[in-house]
Amino acid sequence: LTMMSLLSFATAEADARLAERYADTVHIKYRLESEAAQFKHMLDKTLAEGDDPTHLPGVTEKTEDVYVFTAKAEDYTLTLEFQLADEEADFLRRKITKDWAETDLMENLWMR
Repeated sequence: LTMMSLLSFATAEADARLAERYADTVHIKYRLESEAAQFKHMLDKTLAEGDDPTHLPGVTEKTEDVYVFTAKAEDYTLTLEFQLADEEADFLRRKITKDWAETDLMENLWMR
């Protein structure tokens, strides 16, 4: 009975840590999605004024007509690729990636 109690306690603690990590990840991804929405608003305003989108923070030109916007939050990077057509932006790709870190493995899930 004592062993089952210890196992239950350790499992519950590991589940709590995993849930906390997941909540942190979701928070970061929502923050990046919010930045993407703010960027789209700034981009629409810039294009309506007839300005070049490369003047916006985080925008680089990938090819002659494809642009890339990047934003970082902690270990995550948001990348938006878009091209201009008739003074509007057509979004080609949206991707959120996490920087890989060897020390970010799950070894700390069961022990503090």
